[in-house]
Order: sequence, then C-alpha cells, then structure tokens
Amino acid sequence: MGVSIVTRAIYRDTGVEYEGKDDERDWGKGGLLTSERLVKLEENYIPSLKRQTDSKFKVHIIVGEEVSCLKRMNWRGLDVEFIGSEGKGFRYAADKLIPRSTIQIRMDTDDRVTPGWISSIKSIAERESDDNLVISYRPFIEGPDGRLSYHKLYHKKDILSNFLALVQKKDKKYHVYQKDHNAMGRYGKVIRVNEGYCFLNIHSCNRSSHKWSRKLRLENY
Repeated sequence: MGVSIVTRAIYRDTGVEYEGKDDERDWGKGGLLTSERLVKLEENYIPSLKRQTDSKFKVHIIVGEEVSCLKRMNWRGLDVEFIGSEGKGFRYAADKLIPRSTIQIRMDTDDRVTPGWISSIKSIAERESDDNLVISYRPFIEGPDGRLSYHKLYHKKDILSNFLALVQKKDKKYHVYQKDHNAMGRYGKVIRVNEGYCFLNIHSCNRSSHKWSRKLRLENY
C-alpha cells in the first residue's frame, strides 16, 4: 500500500511573533515561521519520522512563501517533496497538487510519533476488510516541561485526533484534509487507537492547541 504523510507548513516569513495570532491559523495568507517551531520541527517531527521501522512512505510538505528555512533542515534519509500552495491554502494543495496514495496521513510540524507508527497504520489497513478507513490515534499531550497528559474527552466523545490516517483501498476520492480532523469520520469506518504512538507538543507558538487543551480537560498520565 502506498503511504504518504501530508503536513502543512504555509508560512510567509520568519520572525518572533505573529501579531498575537496563532502562527498557523491564517493558512490562506501564511503565518509566521518562528524559531521555536523550527526547533520543534528539528527535534520532534523529522527525527521521529527518520526512526520509523517501516520507511516506505513519502512526505509532502505544503509550503507558502517562506520555504528556504524548511529546505535547509536535515531531511537526509526521508523521501520529501515541498509543494507550493500557490496562495490558495493547504486544502487546495492537498486536493489538486498531491497524488493520493492508498494511505494518507496528516501530521503537524511540531509533533512526534514513536518508531512503530507507520507500521501500525499499515497493519490496521491490511487487517480490516473495509475499503475505506479513518484511523485516529489518541495522542499524549507533551507540555513544555516534558510532562505527559491526555485528553479525557477523547475517550468519552466521538472526537477524532489530528493524528489521523485516511485509507482508501479502491476509489481515492478524498484527501486527508478534506475536512477538519474531527469531521473526517464520514469518509470511512472509524478506528480509534489509544495513547502510546503520538505526542502533541504544547509550546508558545501553537495557541490553538492551548485552547483545545483547556477545552478537552487534561488528565495527568
């Protein structure tokens, strides 16, 4: 099964702060690529993908005007393609510019996953008889001090994680950013995997994650 990871990294410039806004909320115009997010990319995202026990996957990075900093990172060993959003946003790029593999995975630039994540997704896809699957991995929440928590409501409500894989074994009609992650359940049989594979990082430049952390009520692990 072909596997692709699709990540949004639409930034228009580099700097320290983005006018008090989340650096990744205004995807159409492009946010600000902060040094802190670059550090998280270098410490979390890239190394965790390099450590995958199953390395047969391609990484598509949807970028904006500021791409030079991203390209200078050490991607050696990964099959990476930078896709320009043409100023039309990440959903346009995911829909029109990226080939749809059987397994499409979404992952943010500041998060990390354990070495068996890709292998786990493939195993579930091969095990299940349904042609269309939505595999949602409940993440641990990793605070600035390294302490782990979890979203309590992931276990009580039908909330889907942003660590999500869309499997389409026959007709590849949809892309993994077709809807917000919590609305992707309409595109296949939903399978939820408990914490242990994925880590959502909380830092000063992802204010949307701070908001959801408060809303979903964290419990200490």
